[in-house]
Amino acid sequence: MAENKVGIVPKFLNIIGLSAFFLCVFFGLLYVLHGNVILGSFLSLLLLVIIWVLSNSLTNQKTKTDNDKSILYEIIIGSIYFIIFLVSFPICFHFIDVDFNRKETIAKTGINNLEICNNIIKQYYVEIDHKKTSLQTEIETARDIYFANMQNKNAYTNLIKLVGQTFDNNSTDKQKVKSQIDKVIKDKLSKLDIKYNI
Repeated sequence: MAENKVGIVPKFLNIIGLSAFFLCVFFGLLYVLHGNVILGSFLSLLLLVIIWVLSNSLTNQKTKTDNDKSILYEIIIGSIYFIIFLVSFPICFHFIDVDFNRKETIAKTGINNLEICNNIIKQYYVEIDHKKTSLQTEIETARDIYFANMQNKNAYTNLIKLVGQTFDNNSTDKQKVKSQIDKVIKDKLSKLDIKYNI
């Protein structure tokens, strides 16, 4: 009975160790693979299976008599074990380091980056508003200059360059021309909104 109890404890510890190994590798890979759960799970399970097979192979090797043991076999198994350790240790350490040592620093950096992004977005909208206001002011100023002297060819040329269409230069109906220009201004501002995804 005592032999069975001794056998149960190592098996239990082996299960705990393998579970801890799987979790550390899995969460470490999530950081390394930028949250790719499927690939992270696959690689973690693959490493877990390899470790489990190696552990069982070494355990079986130790239970053999000295005459049945193969030193070369033990060296090969030990070498593979060591390679798996070299691969998995940085991944596990990365998870432990991020979650227990640098979590607050990373969170603060993330918050700072979000604030920077928010400021850039605000500045973007300020610039677009400025551009819209400038365009509207420019067209309205050209319109007022043209209305001051509707026979002025330079004022007329400047106005049609800004609005992108011609008007009846001989027309004396300022209200008609004004409504046409206001419509053009509205269309141009709408196009700016669409262009800059506002």
